[in-house]
Amino acid sequence: MHLLIILCLCVLATSKVTVQGLFAKTNIKGFCDSLFFNALVFLFLVLIFFKDILTLNFSVFLFSLVFGVLTVAFQMCYISAMSCGNVSLTVLIVNLSMIIPILVSVFCYGERLSVLRFFGILLTVFALFLSIDSRVEKRNFRKWFCLSILSSLFSGGLAVCQKIFSKTEWHTYSKPFVVCGYAVAAIISILIYIIFKCKGTGISYKINIKVIGYAASIGILLGTFQILNTKAITIIDGTLIFPAYYGGALILSYLSSLLILKEKISNKQKLSLSVGVIAIVLMNL
Repeated sequence: MHLLIILCLCVLATSKVTVQGLFAKTNIKGFCDSLFFNALVFLFLVLIFFKDILTLNFSVFLFSLVFGVLTVAFQMCYISAMSCGNVSLTVLIVNLSMIIPILVSVFCYGERLSVLRFFGILLTVFALFLSIDSRVEKRNFRKWFCLSILSSLFSGGLAVCQKIFSKTEWHTYSKPFVVCGYAVAAIISILIYIIFKCKGTGISYKINIKVIGYAASIGILLGTFQILNTKAITIIDGTLIFPAYYGGALILSYLSSLLILKEKISNKQKLSLSVGVIAIVLMNL
């Protein structure tokens, strides 16, 4: 049952990234393009799942507020890091953020970390290292490194926020928690975009039915993923769900790149895929 839930999370996350990649390839040309589109995605997510906010209480709102702020901080640092440094290395550093919620799960909540699961986590990390492109772009290294580390910390913070929320008495309010969190993220993103717009920097694409369709589709996928993810963290140990999800998402992202985005994968990346499969098997024994 747990493996099926994790598989659903991997499919939802990969679908979201694939649709977002299809849009980004032809439309995203700068920071403001991405910032505004993310705001649209968050906005559609809130509109689609709006009725769930009606059951919100103040305690859940506080968690949502933290989640929303961390979401925007992560997105801004992540986009900026990828724009000034090697993309695959940035993704690697951000993915290593899984170590943060795993440590919290073990040391704060006393969750089980068996020998096989430990080796599965190590293999997942190894698979992530194998996935990077060896062609490192030398630009502003210090700026890129700082932004990448911040991205990783904010990503880990998001997972920890969901983990802590899942252990509270309000964990059954997963839908209002997620939807309100993205409402906060949408408001902050729009305000930041307005500031950039006032300084003369806007979006390069026109708002049409195609853009709205992409934003709505990604909003549905993202909302469904995060609602399920928040519930999953409640019933599955962090020592399993976090590494298994990252490993599974890595495998499906390769398949998506190969079959949908028509990208070629190297022998090194094929090895990464194989190691990822072994890691997931070990963690579930």
